Amino acid sequence: MKEISPKTTRAELASIVSEALRGHGIDSVLVGGSVVSLYSKGKYVTHDLDFVTAELKRVRAALEPAGFEFVGRLASHVSTDYILDFVAPPLAIGNKPIEKTSLKKNRAGSFRTLTATDCVLDRLASYYFWNDEQALEQAVLVATMQKIDMAEVERWTRAEGTVVGAATRFVDKLKIFRTRLGERP
Repeated sequence: MKEISPKTTRAELASIVSEALRGHGIDSVLVGGSVVSLYSKGKYVTHDLDFVTAELKRVRAALEPAGFEFVGRLASHVSTDYILDFVAPPLAIGNKPIEKTSLKKNRAGSFRTLTATDCVLDRLASYYFWNDEQALEQAVLVATMQKIDMAEVERWTRAEGTVVGAATRFVDKLKIFRTRLGERP
C-alpha cells in the first residue's frame, strides 16, 4: 500500500483505499461530495470520501493495518485530514440502479466512481427531493466543467418524478437547472 501523507490528494487517497479493499476482495465505489470535488477540479471542497460497499464488516480488517482508525462506519488516518465514510448499498440514484461507473487512475492506483452524468443526477436528486440549493449549485458546477448526457438527465428527471408522483415539480426544477447552465428551458 502506498504511504499516506499530508500531501496525499483526494484522488490518491481514493486509490489507496480502493486498492487496499480490492486486496481483500472488497469492491467499492466513491460517491457523494468527493465526486463533485473531483469533477469540479477542486472548486467544490469537502473533507470526506464516501464509499459504497457491500462488505462493511470486512472494511475495518482491510484498512486498520494501514493505520486507519474507525468509529462506526467512519475512518480516519493520522496523516490526512480526510475522513472516510463507508455506506451500504444499493449503488443507486433515486430509483435508478447504477450499472456503469468510471475508473479513475493515478500514481497511487485506481478507484471506481460515478460518471459525471450520474454525479449530476445525484446532486439533482438532493435538489429535487429536499430543495437543497447547494446541491443544485454542485450539479451546475459539474455540468459546466464536464461533458454530461443531458438527454439522460431529462429522461431520469421525468422517470423519477413520475415514480414519486412529482413529475411536474421535478421538470420545473430541471428548467431551473438548465437556466443556471445558460440553456433555454
